[in-house]
Amino acid sequence: MSLSTWNIRSANLVKNFDFQRDFNPKITEWDVKVRWGVGFGLGGFVAYNFSDNFSVLAEPIIDFLECGIDFKRVENKWDNNGNIKFESTTSDITVTYFNLPLLARYTFAESKFFLQGGIGINFTASPTIESTTTVQNDNYTNGALNKTSIDAPFTLKTRLNVFDSPRFNFVFGLGKSLILKGRRFL
Repeated sequence: MSLSTWNIRSANLVKNFDFQRDFNPKITEWDVKVRWGVGFGLGGFVAYNFSDNFSVLAEPIIDFLECGIDFKRVENKWDNNGNIKFESTTSDITVTYFNLPLLARYTFAESKFFLQGGIGINFTASPTIESTTTVQNDNYTNGALNKTSIDAPFTLKTRLNVFDSPRFNFVFGLGKSLILKGRRFL
């Protein structure tokens, strides 16, 4: 079992918000924060030794990851008599994937250092995103807050179709086998 931290990155996220701001001139500010998530995985490995120096192995792993994105935007029609609209959205993203590296390993006899390489096959389940949005409207008259209304929050849950599955990667590594109490590990 392994624990990991994970976050989501998107080069298009900032472009998307800039486009919205250019398209809707009432948007006066916006802010995006990425929430790191904790994930865990379960896995193991199976090896077959052809000799003391050469072996092949598979290391299947299933990972469960969760992270999030929070954004806030302000629409302002301010002229001493007007409205300011505050919108905040919290999005939780859940990803499950299965990774299967198929590797060949060469071990240097005396030092127990090894080189390994091969392919990794990644199968990603359709990630889900659950977003909850809250909207607050402030109405001003003669520069003073006249009325505040808060819309009931609404939640949207959907699947993301942005990950190709399966994906293939090249895997390469260097390591050292450990010998503890006469037993060899790795």
